[in-house]
Amino acid sequence: MNTNLESLNQLINQAKSYHQNGNLIEARRLYLQALNLSPNNDDVYNFLGITYSQLNNHEQSIKCLNKAIEINPNNPNYYISLAETLLIKGDLKQSIKNLYQAIKLNPNLPTAHFNLANTLKLDKKYQGAIKHYQKAIMLDPNHLAAHNNLANTYAQHLQYAKAMDSYNNVLRLKPDF
Repeated sequence: MNTNLESLNQLINQAKSYHQNGNLIEARRLYLQALNLSPNNDDVYNFLGITYSQLNNHEQSIKCLNKAIEINPNNPNYYISLAETLLIKGDLKQSIKNLYQAIKLNPNLPTAHFNLANTLKLDKKYQGAIKHYQKAIMLDPNHLAAHNNLANTYAQHLQYAKAMDSYNNVLRLKPDF
């Protein structure tokens, strides 16, 4: 049993290393091997789903991410991963739904609020986008992209004073921006 766990952990770590270095084909192969050793491993399904998305196999990505959620419906990161794939496919409504679920499970994830804000902005729900950019910033005051996107959203809606405040925050965080 201990040997299987060690083999599984080695496979997963090696797959993650390949994944991080951009060798997605090899990462996919190792994630699939890991699933042979541990067929109900929600983390592996999540990593495999992300890998499939990066390989532009979005249908397979969605299947894997849904399987991760089926195994462990309480992990907000799986909903975030699924939302990203759905967004790439152009399914804003389902992406938004999954991001709200992630926030319901853990309202303190800046990434969930930031991704939701970006998706709401694409869906032309600007007040919701502003609210979630602000929440992402509240949770992570150094979130440069959230400050910048908030500033851009304000500027696009002629709220120039608020835009300037947000742009000043961007420059405070990264003076050479």
